[in-house]
Amino acid sequence: MTFFLFLASLAWQQPIGALSSAPDTTVVVQGLLVQVPPNGAWLLALPTPFKFRDRVIAELDLTGNTSRWSGFAGHYVEARGVLAGDPAAGPRARGRFMVATVREVDPPGAAHKNVTTSWSSRAAMTLWVLPHRITWVDAEGRPTGVGPAIMYTLNYHGEADVTLTFESKDFVCFTVEPQRGGAPAWHFKRQLQQPTDRLKVTLPKFVREVARLPQDGAPEAGKYLVRAGLCGYKEYELETELEVVR
Repeated sequence: MTFFLFLASLAWQQPIGALSSAPDTTVVVQGLLVQVPPNGAWLLALPTPFKFRDRVIAELDLTGNTSRWSGFAGHYVEARGVLAGDPAAGPRARGRFMVATVREVDPPGAAHKNVTTSWSSRAAMTLWVLPHRITWVDAEGRPTGVGPAIMYTLNYHGEADVTLTFESKDFVCFTVEPQRGGAPAWHFKRQLQQPTDRLKVTLPKFVREVARLPQDGAPEAGKYLVRAGLCGYKEYELETELEVVR
């Protein structure tokens, strides 16, 4: 799964915070850390872009000692460093970011849950929506290009295998519905890549699935409940919130 494709698009026209326009600016930013094919460059995709030297920066090209961040690939992190020089020209301007420190953090609204499968085994799950507060159109009524990403992860820790039986190839199920009701829920299902007659699945050590929410999945302003988990297994399901604003 190429997480950059989700985050780059959802990041581009979000609310903007101002930064100093000094030639070299020390900043602390949060975003999704990805390695971009084919050259393996490292990029930090920002859910909340900022203004720097009259440009909107939605993505940061990382420079410096790769060992500082390579272990966080695909994770949401907080990075401290220096934003140096002028950002690259073009409609998706990037800043060059000399990384000093990186640490993994939770995105706003992240949900966590643990399931104990035996005295020596457990599954740890997370669910988040990035960004968790969105605007589909700007003040002039133009599309913002926002495409929120819903991410569900599961880490299984244990020596013994856990076997689950599924009713179909549907593996991870996503649901978004208005808190106040009155509208149908949006559903998305990530399917198993195996024949339909093999419905018994050994729980993998790691699961990471992403769904991109379209505008018709949450069209009206208000708060929405977001659920995700292994299809048919409530114990592996988590819930968080998404807010749509005018």
